[in-house]
Amino acid sequence: MPKEKTPLSRAGGKLVSAVQKVWISQGGEPNAEFSLDVLDAAHELASASNATSLAEMLGGRSVKQYLGELWVQRYPSIKPEIELFESAMRDELQKNSLMD
Repeated sequence: MPKEKTPLSRAGGKLVSAVQKVWISQGGEPNAEFSLDVLDAAHELASASNATSLAEMLGGRSVKQYLGELWVQRYPSIKPEIELFESAMRDELQKNSLMD
């Protein structure tokens, strides 16, 4: 039986998908290589096993800072997915702190 996805893992998948759409739309443009780096970073975030390890990975930075503020500013269509991902991370961290 497949493991049920958490809200954080679903939000991570949406974040990766949004970045991938930008990268694909760029085709052979010079910025495509930078967007590929951002896509790799989004995959790293999405593959974090839980919100605690994700918070450690971010090291106090926001997701926007981790992906690159200038890139996010240039492609504002990704902001809703960043907000969703950060919200899911906060919710999971809060849920975990209540369980401790």
